[in-house]
Amino acid sequence: MKLSVIIPVYNEAAYLRRCLNSLRASLNNEGVEVIVIDDGSTDNSLEICQDFAKSLISVNNFRIIEYKYNYGVSFARNAGITSATGDFVTFLDADDEMAPDGITNMIKALYTFNLMDVIQFNHYRMENGTARIVPKYSARQGFYEFDNLPPKWAPVWNKAYNRTFLNSYGIRFPLGQQFDEDRQFNLACLKRTGGIRCVETTGIIKHFDNKESLCHTFDRKKATDALEALAGLLKEENQPEFDRLIIECLLMHLNSQRFRKVLGAEHDE
Repeated sequence: MKLSVIIPVYNEAAYLRRCLNSLRASLNNEGVEVIVIDDGSTDNSLEICQDFAKSLISVNNFRIIEYKYNYGVSFARNAGITSATGDFVTFLDADDEMAPDGITNMIKALYTFNLMDVIQFNHYRMENGTARIVPKYSARQGFYEFDNLPPKWAPVWNKAYNRTFLNSYGIRFPLGQQFDEDRQFNLACLKRTGGIRCVETTGIIKHFDNKESLCHTFDRKKATDALEALAGLLKEENQPEFDRLIIECLLMHLNSQRFRKVLGAEHDE
């Protein structure tokens, strides 16, 4: 069983060493490959990746894919999927890090649930300098379907995906969408596989110190693109349960303070 860890990078010099160093010990495992996609960085992110590669005893399972222009995180992740050779792929953001037991937990789960298409792991959240599990974001082990999806089902950074499954259905991230692209990817998976297998062990340490990340630079275009993408799914031929899930996502966004603020729906009482 082999796991491909895909890391999209765009001007992440401030956090990248932390991310890469969290994978150093795992690169001794032949069942792991790490693929870094430098998406046209203009800082020294590429040099950091190259220096990291030089520091490894063996680079057989560490690869850098370089693009001269910035095409976006969806493009970078898609390039990683295409280049991957693992049975499963997982996505690690360059401003996060793999938990010390993350790779071990993932590979163990992949052997146990190797027939599953999507496997979700719990995660640590770095808050006030301490990495801890937050119960409201965690899920108990089990298979979750449309009407009972686990907390944090929409992100991709807490999951591993069967690569054959992704390729069989041509599931990729939507190009040009800069917010909620994870949700679109997981909805495409759910439409075909019907649910998510959750395990209680942890994968990554999620950080929130990057103020330039896409989730911290939310604007009207990102909001409207996300809503239009979800509305577009309703035009397709779907199952009633799937349509209800999409509507729930739309209502969640429209009722959220973040969306209401950028769409001008908030007003003083």
